[in-house]
Amino acid sequence: MWDDVLRVAASVKGGHASGALVVGKLCSSRRQQNALASAIKEYGALRRTVYAARYLADETYRRRIGRQLNKGENVHSLKRILAYAGEGAIRRPHHEEQPSRCGA
Repeated sequence: MWDDVLRVAASVKGGHASGALVVGKLCSSRRQQNALASAIKEYGALRRTVYAARYLADETYRRRIGRQLNKGENVHSLKRILAYAGEGAIRRPHHEEQPSRCGA
């Protein structure tokens, strides 16, 4: 099924079909593409196994992934605080101070 898997991957990467469309078609069909769906699942399981083995074997890779996760979490918490001005509540009593707080 490798040729079919490559054809599907090229269609998604080239923008001819969206990932959601491909998944929908593969899940809805009964026979012929069922083998293709199971082949894609097996390939995904193989990729996850290779990633997990690399993650467990390489300490510098684990640290790099941890730094990226921490940076992403910090950026999201900062955006949430700034964009929503303290979780959606503007606590400035004067109307003139409220836009500056939201604009921060």
